[in-house]
Amino acid sequence: MAAGKVVDVPRMEAPSFGLDIPGIKSAVEKHKPKVLFLTSPNNPDGSVITTDEIDDLLQLQVLVVVDEAYVEFCDTSGSKIADVVNHENLIVLRTFSKRAALAGTAFVHA
Repeated sequence: MAAGKVVDVPRMEAPSFGLDIPGIKSAVEKHKPKVLFLTSPNNPDGSVITTDEIDDLLQLQVLVVVDEAYVEFCDTSGSKIADVVNHENLIVLRTFSKRAALAGTAFVHA
């Protein structure tokens, strides 16, 4: 099986660093990916995907994965976790290690 190709759609310029929704739609139509991977809030600029943006992207025929590893560092009303039950093509990833500053920490159990 051949490895998949990654198609990058850059975010908008400063100061918004928002998603290029028309660019994403065009890339999905052209390349027919299986997964659309997004970060919200985005690291390092902190931009959050709006409800309207995520609703728009969920209309595409693609699995939408939203990485919310840094959601605790912003207004958590930006979380899309509650929307998972309403959309078959939405996955939201969360992590404990960022909020608890555990990244790179090894635990030794004696």
